[in-house]
Formats: sequence, C-alpha cells, structure tokens
Amino acid sequence: MFNSFIKIFLMLFFLFPKFSLFGQEKQNKDSLLQIVSRHKEDTLTVNALTELSEFYIYQNIDSALMYSNNALALSENLLFDTGIAGAYRELGRINTITGHYEKALNYFYKALEINNKLKDTLNSGRNFAGIGIIHYYQSNLDKSLDFC
Repeated sequence: MFNSFIKIFLMLFFLFPKFSLFGQEKQNKDSLLQIVSRHKEDTLTVNALTELSEFYIYQNIDSALMYSNNALALSENLLFDTGIAGAYRELGRINTITGHYEKALNYFYKALEINNKLKDTLNSGRNFAGIGIIHYYQSNLDKSLDFC
C-alpha cells in the first residue's frame, strides 16, 4: 500500500509541476504577458503562452484553455513540435481537471507521440503520469500504476 502511495505521489508531481526542475525558474506572469503582447510569432511566445496556461490552470480555467489553444495554433503555424506537445499536455491537464477524461487522454497521447519522436523523456514521463492520473480518477488503479 505504501509503495502505491509513493507512485501516485510521483504521478501527481510530474503532472502538476509548480516549479521547474534543474534550477530553472519560471518567469512571472507580468513578463509572460509582456512577451505575448509583442504579437511576435516565435517560439518564445509559444513558451510564454504555455506557461501562462500553467499559471492560470487553478485560478481561471477559461484563461488557461485560451492560452493553451493559442499556444497550439501558433506552434502548428511555426511547425514547432515541442510547442505542439506542450500545448497538448496542457490541454490534457485542463481536460483532466474539468472531468473530460476521454478528451484529456486524447491530448496526452498526442503529446506523448510527439515527445517520443523528439526523445523528450521528461515530458514523456509527464504525459504517462497524466494518463495514469486519469485511470486513477476512473478507479482503475492497476492501469494507473502501470502508467506511473
């Protein structure tokens, strides 16, 4: 039982990061909004939109959804796979929080496919954790732990 608790805790850690790993600091909301307000179509703007979605996910879900959708659209225009995967992961998180589990799974699997192609193991792990959490919410603990 204790082992299962640790695995679920790690799942939550990877799905809902409140801080950046490896000493990287997140930019504050004002500087992110400033980047977005430049109206430049570049990867810096995509990353700012994704971070704004992360910032708003527990404060204003509609804003988080808007920023994620904008990040996805801009990433697709730029053919920026890392940005597409990040936007899909955020959309997966948003749909998990709002209880739209099938949509969330779809987004997590799309992000996972891109992250695997890019050999991005950290974000692949975050997507596996997201999938595991959805199975946990659906009371499928064995499947949840498999994805953990």
